[in-house]
Amino acid sequence: MAKGNDGNFLQHCIEVEAAVRLLQADPAGKLHVALTHGMAPLEPLDEPVHGVRRKLLCEALCNAAGEPHCNEGELVKAYRKCRASRHCYPNSAELLRTVVGADRLSGGITETCQVKHEKLAHAWRDTEIRVANSSWRRQLGRDGVLGCPDNLESPWLFSMDPMTFSQTGSSEDNLNRSDLDRLECALVEYSGSGQPGIACFFVYGMRGAGLNDSQREFWKFVDDLAGGLGMQPGYFRLPHQGGNGNLAGLLFSNCRLASGFEPPEIELAREAQGNSRGRHDSSPEDIESEMPEDKWSTWRSFPDPRKGGYLCAPFGPGVYELRNSSTGESVLSGSGKNLAYRMSSLLPKPHGAGARNNEEKRKHVLDYLGNYILG
Repeated sequence: MAKGNDGNFLQHCIEVEAAVRLLQADPAGKLHVALTHGMAPLEPLDEPVHGVRRKLLCEALCNAAGEPHCNEGELVKAYRKCRASRHCYPNSAELLRTVVGADRLSGGITETCQVKHEKLAHAWRDTEIRVANSSWRRQLGRDGVLGCPDNLESPWLFSMDPMTFSQTGSSEDNLNRSDLDRLECALVEYSGSGQPGIACFFVYGMRGAGLNDSQREFWKFVDDLAGGLGMQPGYFRLPHQGGNGNLAGLLFSNCRLASGFEPPEIELAREAQGNSRGRHDSSPEDIESEMPEDKWSTWRSFPDPRKGGYLCAPFGPGVYELRNSSTGESVLSGSGKNLAYRMSSLLPKPHGAGARNNEEKRKHVLDYLGNYILG
């Protein structure tokens, strides 16, 4: 069963609004999606729980059951098209089907429950949507159903709705602080495609006061992910129960946070602000001259694409350095307005991207890849 509260409204309202806006950027009206928590295509809603807010969800379903009227939201239109009700509530994929059309959707869905996976696989047979009976964490690579395809030619929507966010935990059911690097490596491929896209993270029942201010911890997670990727963040909130809130953190790539993106019922939780992992208002030269030693990222082995390795770097201005891991000797350094592209051009095609005039240097880096570290 689906939870059946305003958390569903928050998630599906934003996903549908995002899809509608992204479609406007593609003449063919196509959308590539990566959905990490599939659920069954249609499920009944849970019985109401005392104190848990569900007014917005119920109103939207009620409006969808009536006649169309002016200025109704995109979610209500989608509910009406798929005949959503408390007894037959659609998952994200079904709502996107009504907005985009199954023949114009591509991408992947993960679901760990075998029964739900079978229903999903049946619903998306003979389409370009791949469904995996797997944890989302194992499907983010290029060979996984959630990974960014080579030569992506349409806008993209990456969406995840785990149970909640944990700063210190490691539960498979939650989004954990320890997932930051994993998500950064996956999303840098999407942002690096050059296509407009939005990544959405939905967490529920988050405390917002005192020593257990999990809302603040989640916003910091969104800030750090946005900074590492060079993407514009957005923050949205709906009350849940007591002082708890249902939260949505969004990251925008190659598209702007349009005025009025959020539906009127959803609170703009906070203004976008600077963060500790990225700088996007300076030239690469300014960054290089001003960067204190303690602000550089940690040294990492140069990932080998032949072994499925992924390069994690901001899709924004920055500097980099390549060193010999044994001697510490600096091999080369550089800067770029789009750092991820610039660093990937250290390798020859098809392993790297971008353009460099020195093909011999790129081949040398590939031949001695195991000897180098990046920072």
